[in-house]
Amino acid sequence: MVNNINVTVSREIVAATELLQQIWDTCEINAFIAGGAPRDWDHGMASRDFDIYFEGDISKLKHKMVPLAEAEDYSNPYSDEGIVSVKESVIEFKNVGITKTVQFVECDRNPHDVIRNFPFGMSQAYMNRYASAILTTDAYDAGKRNRMFTALRHHDRSYIYIAKILPRYQSYGFTPVGWSTR
Repeated sequence: MVNNINVTVSREIVAATELLQQIWDTCEINAFIAGGAPRDWDHGMASRDFDIYFEGDISKLKHKMVPLAEAEDYSNPYSDEGIVSVKESVIEFKNVGITKTVQFVECDRNPHDVIRNFPFGMSQAYMNRYASAILTTDAYDAGKRNRMFTALRHHDRSYIYIAKILPRYQSYGFTPVGWSTR
């Protein structure tokens, strides 16, 4: 079973990096895949979806890329985190035989800065279009080492977010903001 998971992860990484390259080739927009997918891959698991972060006007992507032509728009709970809008679309990656839900996340600043400032350290994992490695922050590395999802600052949706993630990471715990063992 591990081999099947590794094959799936490899296919997902190929699909994600090809999508990032397509965004660059089509729109000259630098984008990153961040959060759940790289975190899951780093743990040897297939991802649920892809979150693509980019700076710029989402309409530029919408007019030049087929996957966004019929993207579903939904409300954005993270506007205070540098995220302007999120569009969701299902994309078939025929070359690797997978279909994924992809969330296109429009940022009001450099997406690298938005990713590195996520309110949860274990979501601070990302890849660029070169896919040479999964890049992580110190907060991510500490969370992985300690098997702990730690809220780095308060966010209204913290518990909703954690409730979504922890079932996939049953051997991990959760530390809320301000928690102290003293």
